[in-house]
This record gives sequence, structure tokens and C-alpha cells, in this order.
Amino acid sequence: MVRGSWGGFQSLAMIADPKPVRSATSWEIDGHLVRLHIGLEDPSDLIYDLEEGFARFNMLRSQQIIEYS
Repeated sequence: MVRGSWGGFQSLAMIADPKPVRSATSWEIDGHLVRLHIGLEDPSDLIYDLEEGFARFNMLRSQQIIEYS
């Protein structure tokens, strides 16, 4: 489950589209952007969670369950 955090100790990963909110420069990159909000968790826990998340993403992508451009 992904949800918003208002400065808590939990970390959060969100898919974001910066194109509509860029004002100083344009966002010319195609594809997905993952925005990380890092809380007060132990760095080794965060690294482990990110490694697990990317491994699962790559597994699903290789099975063509999800599409990434």
C-alpha cells in the first residue's frame, strides 16, 4: 500500500509525473519517475526494501505483467 506521509518516520515511494508542475524548466524525459520520501528508518532497511522492490519490478517486467517505457 502506498500512501502519503506528512513528515513521519516512514519512507514513501510514489510514481510522479513532473511535467504539469515544472515551471522553471521543462521535463523532457519519457518514462516513469519514482519519487522517494525518506523517513527516519535505518538505512540498511531502506536499501533492502529498494533492492526487493526493484527485483520484483524487473521480474514482473520480464514476464510482461507490467509495461515500462
